[in-house]
Amino acid sequence: MTRRKTLALAAIVAPAIIIAGLGFTHPHDLVRDNAHWWLLLHLILMPLFPLLGVSIWILLRGYSGFLAWGARASGLFFIVFYGALDAIAGVAVGTVMVASGAASDDHVASIQSLYAIANKVGLLGAIFFLIAGMLAAAAIARAGSRLGLLIPAAALLLVADALFLHSHIYWPVGVLTVLAFGVALALLELAKPTQVEPA
Repeated sequence: MTRRKTLALAAIVAPAIIIAGLGFTHPHDLVRDNAHWWLLLHLILMPLFPLLGVSIWILLRGYSGFLAWGARASGLFFIVFYGALDAIAGVAVGTVMVASGAASDDHVASIQSLYAIANKVGLLGAIFFLIAGMLAAAAIARAGSRLGLLIPAAALLLVADALFLHSHIYWPVGVLTVLAFGVALALLELAKPTQVEPA
């Protein structure tokens, strides 16, 4: 494996590993005692979630054609919509919770309204990541990939994407889901043919 491919592989996998690590600390319920951490955690995550979308772009470097560009576009939509989820349900909700001093988020009506819209845009983001992953796998398959790596990568990506629609990064399912993204994208990178042809 060349140094360039090794660096690309690291760049593809690193966001998933870092996000999964932070997922271990993500509270399941927002209460007064963890409101400050909830807010800080999502401020930390705001620049990290977009890197999952960037991973798709790194994976598809050198690829052209409808499938590859469709994957890239879907990756951008993931960044927009999932970033909105993080900003609303993370930063905005955390800010309101800290300011309210309430015992839990159940006691703040405005937080429930924020969750409602955040869940809708977050679902859109997760759907776009699913589309991006499947189109990327198809682009790599069309270029003549190593099927022994591509098939398990695509299957793992499909399962992880399906779980991501509802899991966010909460432990255990969310953490394992994000780690599965990293493994699946790494396998796709390794499945690519040596000489990239337009997809």
